Amino acid sequence: MRKVLVFVFMTLSILLLSQEKLLDLSFFQTDIREALSQLSYEIGKPILMDSTVRGYVTLEISGVDIKKALDLILLPYGYQWTELDGVYFVGTADPGSENFMYFARTYLYRTSGYDSSKLIALLPDFMKKYVSTSEVDPTLVVINAPPKIASKVAETLSRIDVPKREVVVEVKIVEVDEATLKKWGIGWKYEEVEGEKGLTLNLIDAILDIIYQAPTSKILADIEASITDGSAKLLADPKIRILSGQSGTVSAKTKRSYVQIQNNKKVTKTVELGVEVTVTPTVLRNGEVVLSVKTSVSNALETNREVPDVVTHSLDGAVRVKIGDTITAGGVGFDTYTQSTEKVPFLGDIPVLGYLFRKEIYSKTHKEVLVFVKCVEVGDVR
Repeated sequence: MRKVLVFVFMTLSILLLSQEKLLDLSFFQTDIREALSQLSYEIGKPILMDSTVRGYVTLEISGVDIKKALDLILLPYGYQWTELDGVYFVGTADPGSENFMYFARTYLYRTSGYDSSKLIALLPDFMKKYVSTSEVDPTLVVINAPPKIASKVAETLSRIDVPKREVVVEVKIVEVDEATLKKWGIGWKYEEVEGEKGLTLNLIDAILDIIYQAPTSKILADIEASITDGSAKLLADPKIRILSGQSGTVSAKTKRSYVQIQNNKKVTKTVELGVEVTVTPTVLRNGEVVLSVKTSVSNALETNREVPDVVTHSLDGAVRVKIGDTITAGGVGFDTYTQSTEKVPFLGDIPVLGYLFRKEIYSKTHKEVLVFVKCVEVGDVR
């Protein structure tokens, strides 16, 4: 029985000693060093201060432990405290201070795929001094700070470290002549039509400004039919994955070689012709996507010269779309020349003298390159 009583007494003694004393103190314009000395006296433990600790305290605390009391007193000045072997140490948590090592801890934050230097650049200036990059892993942010500051830094990083998103974009490039455009009777403008989406088409040098309000499916069906019967030409129809904020390019180009005479020698010159479309999607928080599209069309201006002139038309713009929407990003018009020969029957075929009875005719045809962009899918990068 006596042994049991002794054990209970020792247990209670340990529990009482382990409980931290709750403090009730009042300060009015008290020197902060004096206030910390009073805390030290109340808890019976030393509180050491470095030379940077300066200021005055006006504060009333009631029923709080030593840790909370230190937080309340030091908060206005940004001072930090740490406990080392039963001794409290108060000072400035400045990485340039010799005593910083006593306050700081090292933590690692791994980004969701971004370069750590780019995330650090977005942090508030007062946080940047506590972070650095890793030479081994570019996605690692090294936080060297007191625990409470490190927690705030990590919280801020997590807010700006939004996972990279990618967009699946389908780009359809169609070449159509002016006659087919007139047959369709369109110059499109994006518009909501009784719940159905219209399309927008801006035509350069085309002077077509008619509102086309047919549903997307009808427009695409007309295009597919024109491609099938040959009145429209499909130049490209790929699907590409693009990171949000990055650019992807679809190119439908060819190189043509021409021979000309220079200094009595044949010289071959090459020109690049075709269409190039650059798409830059940006995913918004609500899941919609801003599509920035730049279209460039290079065409040979066929003349009676050996090497034709290359004419380039370009168009760029941006539109906000939802997943599944197909928009017409733009139309670029250009003129092309085709060569044909008119001749007097039979006489035009006579060798040598036949050229007197025939002539070369260059006819101009106006064409449009239409670019359709469909936002197929949006997802996080894995």
